[in-house]
Amino acid sequence: IASLVVEGQIMRVFVHHALKAAQPDLAIIDGEAAISGLRMIKSAEEIAALREAIAISERALERTLAGVRAGQSEAEIEQALVQALFAEGAEDHAFRPIVAAGDNSARPHAKARADYRLRPGDALLIDFGARRHGFCADITRTVFLGHASDEAQAVYDTVLQANLKGHAVTRAGITAHEIDDAVTAVLEASPFADRIRTKTGHGLGREVHEAPYIMRGNHQRLPAGTVFTDEPGLYRIGGFGVRIEDDILITETGCVSLTSFPRELQVLEC
Repeated sequence: IASLVVEGQIMRVFVHHALKAAQPDLAIIDGEAAISGLRMIKSAEEIAALREAIAISERALERTLAGVRAGQSEAEIEQALVQALFAEGAEDHAFRPIVAAGDNSARPHAKARADYRLRPGDALLIDFGARRHGFCADITRTVFLGHASDEAQAVYDTVLQANLKGHAVTRAGITAHEIDDAVTAVLEASPFADRIRTKTGHGLGREVHEAPYIMRGNHQRLPAGTVFTDEPGLYRIGGFGVRIEDDILITETGCVSLTSFPRELQVLEC
């Protein structure tokens, strides 16, 4: 073998070293760009698998939220969520869930705590997804316990409007830059612009993070069949965060949200 094409972002370093040690003249070529381009446009079967993973995730989230009460820890809720995912038919979780309440919800990639107990007024951010037939769901919803303050309601509405802007502008041929620019502009025009911490989203399929990356500066045009996450958020460090994430399928005439779980502000009894 003179050359070998590999997925550069996935190949482990020790495998690379072993191949070169066994065959020093072997040309190892990073085929990431070609492979990600092929993966980006989903077939009907792949879209069906994504729909199934998302439906499982939404049923699991509904079950989990029904049991949330003040006094629980984030870790307890995470455990209940994972159990619900498997009970609903997941092969695995697509990634370790993010279950974050109170000030932890202001950390975009928080880890669940065992020593923090949920309190009335807390934001509870849950970012998670099932894996089904090898394909990943990725959904985020933020709810509040007992009541939502005026600030919480205003922040939530801003994030919701940004999320809906992503739905509204998406169509075949749009660039990743244009989607992120439209979504982020809603956040930037609000009184909470200093709370922006992340880009709008990323591609979704066999990997939970894959091309295209929905960010300013990425001028890649997105064809019909692309699936990506629309996940604007606002995060006040030391306070709380809100993120709303949907999985979006680009079509020839616009887009379809594969996610159907309610986006409106939810306040849970506690």
